[in-house]
Amino acid sequence: MVNRTSKEVVIYEFREKNISRRQTYRQAELAKSFVFEELTVELARVFG
Repeated sequence: MVNRTSKEVVIYEFREKNISRRQTYRQAELAKSFVFEELTVELARVFG
């Protein structure tokens, strides 16, 4: 989930239709996937 106002991204992992983990990343951080280890997003580039 992306919040453009607060410049945050929340990544969720679901198990059996329930949230098993979540992680919030902010502005200049590197957001990382729980499932795909190589998948990352530079939030500084997203929010500019």
